[in-house]
Amino acid sequence: MKSFFSAFFFFSLAHTLLAQDTIRFQLCAELWKDNRPIIGATVVFQPYNPAFPYPPIVFTVDTSQFCAAMTVVLSDYLPGTTFSYRASVPDTGFLNGVSVVDLCKIGQHIMGINPLPSPFALIAADANKSGSVTTFDLIELRKLILGVYNTLPNNTSWRFITDYCVFQNPANPFQGNCQSEISSAELAALDGGIARVLGIKTGDVDGDVRFDGEPYVPPVVTDSITMLLPQGLLSAGIPVAIPVKFDKDFTLGSLQVKFFIDPALARYDSISDGLMDVNSTTFAHYDSLTGRLIFTASGYFDFLAQAGVPLFYLHLTPLQSVNLTTVLNVAHDDPSVRTFAIGSDCALYYTIGSTYSGFVSSPMPELRGLRVGQPSPNPFGDRTCLEIELESSEWAVLEIFDLTGRLQFSEEKLLDVGVSSWEIPASALSSGSLGIWRLRVGGQMMAGKLAKK
Repeated sequence: MKSFFSAFFFFSLAHTLLAQDTIRFQLCAELWKDNRPIIGATVVFQPYNPAFPYPPIVFTVDTSQFCAAMTVVLSDYLPGTTFSYRASVPDTGFLNGVSVVDLCKIGQHIMGINPLPSPFALIAADANKSGSVTTFDLIELRKLILGVYNTLPNNTSWRFITDYCVFQNPANPFQGNCQSEISSAELAALDGGIARVLGIKTGDVDGDVRFDGEPYVPPVVTDSITMLLPQGLLSAGIPVAIPVKFDKDFTLGSLQVKFFIDPALARYDSISDGLMDVNSTTFAHYDSLTGRLIFTASGYFDFLAQAGVPLFYLHLTPLQSVNLTTVLNVAHDDPSVRTFAIGSDCALYYTIGSTYSGFVSSPMPELRGLRVGQPSPNPFGDRTCLEIELESSEWAVLEIFDLTGRLQFSEEKLLDVGVSSWEIPASALSSGSLGIWRLRVGGQMMAGKLAKK
């Protein structure tokens, strides 16, 4: 009887050891945010032992899956073997998931207004792979959005982190190193469970990257706004400045617009100031072959875009006599470069439609009949002056607004032919504040930034 129980005991022990020797689990590739499945990823399981070079086990799952079924027999490996896993994805495009929404959130993080809440978002924000998040990352991502870059020169499109990675300081994931491998005991604990490799799309701090042609879904409930462009016949060889306006007041945080200028019909020349100071707050890139002009503005806080007031001017030279509606339009159907605006909190999302309203006037600002210099000095103390040059005597109105759109100063006068100097008094703005100057001359208007010491 004793020998029977001994035999039974050793049989049960051997059976238990055999069961523990075979580990079955799912190895999955998921997005760091909300564990969204990364469909069609390649997952790799890698044993490591310095005494023997074990080859990796590679699974390329099909386009309907994101997990691979793993069976690992521990007795197949030498004692002391450790294990790791990783993933890769087909090229989804460097720009996929990257927009001025990300620039806005990274900018607020850098300024300490609203820190990025996740270590994964911080890694995504590190566009130049320097191990920190700075304004240099904003510059790299802006070039990517504008089309100056097709890839990020110092980084990959995707970075992957395993679920066994534990950040020593989640507020600074660049500090220290994650656990690089797991032991056989830790692997055995996965039996019947799921192992995850978490994908981070570089530049995409809000996790809105799309897979396999997924439609873009805005991060919050959307509002809408209409961009107004003028219409009318353009004369061949005569430069024009096209005012770009919105149909209603709203508080702007960032703006991203794709225009199409038919390169066979007109030459793009430049962008000049409206309410926006294009030299310091906006960025544009034009591709003369495709006619694609990408315009971005970011870093605004509580900036009031006033209905019917030009935000900026697009300067074009028609190559033939043609209606502006044929030459210029706002592109809404590009899944890579979306046209939209967001509020100053980086959250309220505006879809942008477009329509043609009013007519192109001639002469146009800064091109024919009117030249206006920037206020000097700026910032100013006791006073500052605008220098204005006219080809004919005109009545003009000068207005100063604060950044909430409240009128602070207004004056009307008749300007003579030639160069005039229009003084703006110290009382036009409160000390230490910013404002907008707006000059109306006949049917023309120009605007720009103003700062009071």
